[in-house]
Amino acid sequence: MSAGTGVFMVSSNFSSQLQRDKNVLGQLSMAVEKLSIAVNRLPYEPFRDKLNALNAASAEVDQAFASLETMTAITTIGEDVTVALEAVRGLKELADQRLIVFLEKYQPLVADAAQVFLFVGERKILDFYTFDIAPVKRGYLTAKALPNTVAFLTSLETMNDTLRRSIKTIEDQFLIIDAVVVEASAQASQLTVVMLAVILILTLLLAFLLANGLARAIISVEHNISILKDGDLTNRSNLTRKDEIGTLSANLNQFMDTLTTTLQEIQHVSQANVAMKNSLVDSTSDATAAITQIGANTGSMESQIHLLDEKIAQSVELVGKIGHNIGDLNRKIGEQLEVNSHSSASVLGMVQSLDQMRATMLKDLDSVKELVQVSETGRLVFEEANRKINEIPQSIGAILEMADVIDELAGQTNLLAMNAAIEAAHAGEAGKGFAVVSEEIRKLAEASTDSSRHIAASIKTVVATIDQASKANERTRVTFETIDTKIQVVSRSLDQIHGSLSAIQNGSQEVLASIEDLKNRSESVGRSSGRVGEASQAIQEVMDDVGRISSEVTTNISEIANGIQSIGGAVRQVSELTTVVGQGSARLDEEIQRFKLS
Repeated sequence: MSAGTGVFMVSSNFSSQLQRDKNVLGQLSMAVEKLSIAVNRLPYEPFRDKLNALNAASAEVDQAFASLETMTAITTIGEDVTVALEAVRGLKELADQRLIVFLEKYQPLVADAAQVFLFVGERKILDFYTFDIAPVKRGYLTAKALPNTVAFLTSLETMNDTLRRSIKTIEDQFLIIDAVVVEASAQASQLTVVMLAVILILTLLLAFLLANGLARAIISVEHNISILKDGDLTNRSNLTRKDEIGTLSANLNQFMDTLTTTLQEIQHVSQANVAMKNSLVDSTSDATAAITQIGANTGSMESQIHLLDEKIAQSVELVGKIGHNIGDLNRKIGEQLEVNSHSSASVLGMVQSLDQMRATMLKDLDSVKELVQVSETGRLVFEEANRKINEIPQSIGAILEMADVIDELAGQTNLLAMNAAIEAAHAGEAGKGFAVVSEEIRKLAEASTDSSRHIAASIKTVVATIDQASKANERTRVTFETIDTKIQVVSRSLDQIHGSLSAIQNGSQEVLASIEDLKNRSESVGRSSGRVGEASQAIQEVMDDVGRISSEVTTNISEIANGIQSIGGAVRQVSELTTVVGQGSARLDEEIQRFKLS
């Protein structure tokens, strides 16, 4: 069909060129007629216009003769046309010679008009015969102007004769050329019809051969697809065609190779996913156990702190007693000499009280050390659980990548199914079976897309829950650090109290040893009593700080307990989502097992 169209276009183009060449001859004839009209109007034109119209017509004739050189198609149809065109071209030289002579005869008339007429611009050549000339000008008119006018009119007649013969020659040659062009056009039309008929026959024959080969190729492709619909991916097409069917067969083979590779990779990934799920379950169990241990440790810490509060209350009471005793000592300094024995007993009681306080403080120090160890153990267990939880998004990222791969493959499968359906529609009846297979492939691709999207949505929920757990873990970590700091402060405070009590005990021993010398050292006892009062005030302030710190520790431990409960809920939710992911992986593995792979 393309060849026939090309032949028809070439024939039509050749006919169009012949018609354009004929139009050039027609334009030349019209230009010569315009020149003849301009020549004959010159005697009636005023001298002011001179040769304007004649020059324009002459330029148009020159352009028309120049157009003869652009005629290419008409010169190839016969010798008669070439001879006729040469005859027409020969007219230009004769016309140019006659025009030169004609213009030479016209120029003297302009000078004669300037001598004869007063207003030259309004006068014409014929006015030399019709206008009333002044007597002084008549001699010049008779001697010069009229002979020049006669010579011009004679040249005008000669020019007219040349132009008429030129027009006649052009018309005669045009008729010759037109007859040859008509004959050539008829022959070209006949040749075109014959060539189109031959091309049509060849086209039908070629179409039959192509249709036969196409049908065999489609049957082969349909056979391969009929095997593919049962899940057998081991068969491949052997077509070596270079057309669309061959391309479709190659694309189908490539698709089956890609699908086989993808399904094998999905199998490996599914197995790895199941193993990862099991590992995640184990990690979740460890995290649950660790959280339970942290909760138990937190309860123990809370009990220890309540015990510490009781000890602090006892210490405050004892410090109050010390202050009361110091007051009594100050009041009775003046009576110290008279009540030496009574003072000795009081000092002994104070020493005993200090021993009791020191023993209590040592127990408090042991409790604080145990609290530090429990807090450190809880922090280590919490960091291990947090590390386990942070490892979960890495595994989930791999699962998301697999879901994206499944979605992308499903999209490509859907696109191939659509292309196969279009090709089946083009094949007509022979492609109905192929269209059914394409529809099944498209449904499978859509199901794969939905599954991958459900998996991605579930995994995103898991990731969001893990992010919340991570944030809660961060707050818990900060709380543990705060508890450690507060416990260290309490430990240092108790060390200071212990040191103060040791100093008080030593001082009391010195007081007891110096009772015998109280008579001579009353002032010294007074100063020592003042120092003891100051130490008692400092102990009171320290004990107030210890009570405040103990309250803060209790509050922080309550917050830790709440955080541990949140973490436990998040871990349980992660465990549930892990079960959902495992079920989806099992379903995916079952679907993949339906395919037969090489």
